[in-house]
Amino acid sequence: MPSGKSWPATPWLSLSWWWALLFWAAIGKTLRESIFSQKKVEKPVNVSTQEGMKELVEDFFGKNYRDITSRETIEWGELAKADNGNTSIRYKYRAKIWDEDAKIMNQVFTFDPKGTFVSVKDVEGFPQDQ
Repeated sequence: MPSGKSWPATPWLSLSWWWALLFWAAIGKTLRESIFSQKKVEKPVNVSTQEGMKELVEDFFGKNYRDITSRETIEWGELAKADNGNTSIRYKYRAKIWDEDAKIMNQVFTFDPKGTFVSVKDVEGFPQDQ
């Protein structure tokens, strides 16, 4: 040992500090992972109900069409089931594009039986300027 330096009087105290540091680091890592985790727990969807389809359309808007800064629902259509199991719903709404242009949109959203987005198509004659 270098001259003038001595071991701590209670070596167990130094070890307890290391254990405490490791303990808090592990807890901090766990908290960071749970708070900032990018993993999304998939919520089951029911494509056979209008409410389930509305949730899927709302989720679609949360991830797409970022230029639409506001929407006002005009009406929802009935569900339409295709032979391949896909389900569609018509959604008519008033959209503001970048808080400037206003348009009336009328679109048919289609999802597969698991709730995965398939397509969106404009109804003939839409969009319309407002």
